[in-house]
Amino acid sequence: MIPHEKRRRFRRRAAVFTTSAAVGISATVVDWLVLVAAVRGGVSERWAIVPAFLAGLVVQFFGNQRFTFRAHLTESPAVLRRQILRFILVEMGTLVITAIVYNAFREWAGIDYRIARLLSATVVYLGFSLPMWHWVFARGD
Repeated sequence: MIPHEKRRRFRRRAAVFTTSAAVGISATVVDWLVLVAAVRGGVSERWAIVPAFLAGLVVQFFGNQRFTFRAHLTESPAVLRRQILRFILVEMGTLVITAIVYNAFREWAGIDYRIARLLSATVVYLGFSLPMWHWVFARGD
């Protein structure tokens, strides 16, 4: 039998993962729609990833801040600035890692750009972004 505290910790982590996954799926859908629209509008697929990424970024920040980590409940302007700065730093890393993974799927594996974008977003989300957002939205430091 699992002690009460371990069960509570597990439930909290499961709730964070589930909520963040829902936010991530929403952000990925927005990202993907912007990517496809930009490519159809004549933007090169290599450059279309930038506005797509930025659109998803906005959904990620506010979705995770408000729903996943509930970090907006006691925020002051200083806390909000810290969150934004940390989020920008993490997302700069995310952009670099995503570009590498995306290009690996496109160039080395020959996967269609639409599928490559979804796959790269998933890999980077699970391996980098979600773990780093615990630091971004940490309370009290």
